Amino acid sequence: MSKASLLELCHGEKKYVILNKQVKFLTSQYIGTCKSAYTKGYALN
Repeated sequence: MSKASLLELCHGEKKYVILNKQVKFLTSQYIGTCKSAYTKGYALN
């Protein structure tokens, strides 16, 4: 394995980790929004 491909692999890993963090953040936000909307709707009934 050449140094260049090893470097690219590391760079790709970092990109994936950042993307993964964003996905987790968005998912948790979405779940939080659904929960609050559900509890608000439940309280109204």
